[in-house]
Amino acid sequence: MSRTSPPLTVTQTAARLGLHRNRILQLIGAGSLPATRLGHWWVLRTADVEAFAKLDRPAGNPNFRKKVKGS
Repeated sequence: MSRTSPPLTVTQTAARLGLHRNRILQLIGAGSLPATRLGHWWVLRTADVEAFAKLDRPAGNPNFRKKVKGS
């Protein structure tokens, strides 16, 4: 019989991924990070969090635009 890991909270997931908890909520809302709503709590499977951590993603804010002088 295999043992499954207990689900993670948003705060635990944020600590594990080195992100702010609000960013975790954004990722859940965008569908990038699967989660289940239990009452007013979000819970995430450890396997899903580990898979997300292994994704090759660029660092930083993808919506950030650098201002170029003269523009």
